[in-house]
Amino acid sequence: MNPRVAPYCWQVKVNHNAACAVPSLITGCKCFDKLVDSGAAIEISKLNSHEIALELAKIADRTKLYRMGIEACKFAQEELSWKSIVNKIEIQIKTVIGRKQNEQS
Repeated sequence: MNPRVAPYCWQVKVNHNAACAVPSLITGCKCFDKLVDSGAAIEISKLNSHEIALELAKIADRTKLYRMGIEACKFAQEELSWKSIVNKIEIQIKTVIGRKQNEQS
């Protein structure tokens, strides 16, 4: 995936893969950091056939691929569930309300 289009499509594709326990090889971009840090994806810094082949070889090991699949599914469950999304929204709302109350005091 190209970082220029990442804000428009990466969430759907990568998150769908994660929910299906399918790890992703993705380009280096700040918007991917959480996914990479979780172990659900591998970041490829240089987009050329040699680098991509090296990264694919790293996950060719069934055990590593299995572990990444588990991490991808865990990421989707923890970060993309309705409960998780609602909790994040509630935190944002409380933060904004708290700021407004502090400004009025």
